[in-house]
Amino acid sequence: MSARLLADLLCTRFKRIVTVDIHNPSAEGFFTVPLEHLSAITLLVEIIRPLASEQAIIVAPDLGAVKLAQRYADLLDLPVAYVHKVRTSDRKVSVRRVIGEVKDRYPIVVDDMISTADTMISTFDALLDRGCAPEIIVAASHGLFVGDAVHRFASLPVRRMVVTDSVYRSSAIPLPLEVVSLSQVLAEAIQRLHSDSSLRGFLSVL
Repeated sequence: MSARLLADLLCTRFKRIVTVDIHNPSAEGFFTVPLEHLSAITLLVEIIRPLASEQAIIVAPDLGAVKLAQRYADLLDLPVAYVHKVRTSDRKVSVRRVIGEVKDRYPIVVDDMISTADTMISTFDALLDRGCAPEIIVAASHGLFVGDAVHRFASLPVRRMVVTDSVYRSSAIPLPLEVVSLSQVLAEAIQRLHSDSSLRGFLSVL
């Protein structure tokens, strides 16, 4: 309902909308104006690639991120594992099992956004319990870092965290964080839209 309301509000003010890795793809159907959906995955992969060893494995922190994880895995030529869990409250999740062999591997946990860190923390705990290497890379398109998320991440074995600059931050975050700019991607998309050029080939690269 909130996604539909937001879409309706945006459509009263804009004739065309460009999004980046929208959280719920089904929300695209709520927009009554043309919507172009870009992705930051290729940008994030280029940062991750030099860090990924042969023993790395892409990990989806929940079932909703499985397709996303597969896109990373295809680009990096790595296997995939995913965490099956259930949410027991607004701030609590319970891990049922990890699908895939993560023992002695170096996890790269991918998601579309990092919010409160609850999902990531439960994923880290599950991976470490199953014997993964204690050096974890995290990649997400949107780094919200809500509430005490930064403080909670500080106690975790994060080797590198990669996000885009889709969310403004007024100060540096005391984490091993690398921020990738979306400016070139958005500028290229806007230029193509203004010149009535096709985004099809451009979007397929992303």
